[in-house]
Amino acid sequence: MGTRLRVTNLDNGRAVTVAVTGPSGSCVLLNAAAMELVREPGKNVVRRNVVEVLR
Repeated sequence: MGTRLRVTNLDNGRAVTVAVTGPSGSCVLLNAAAMELVREPGKNVVRRNVVEVLR
């Protein structure tokens, strides 16, 4: 918890930096504000992405 991640949508090149607030298994669950920044209009899933751990 507290780790910062950069999530990049490979379909449109948009990226967002988020902080981990709790365990979510093997996926990254974005809040509505972060999702709005990286998603494509009309889509609610980012299928092709890169997740980087920031130091």
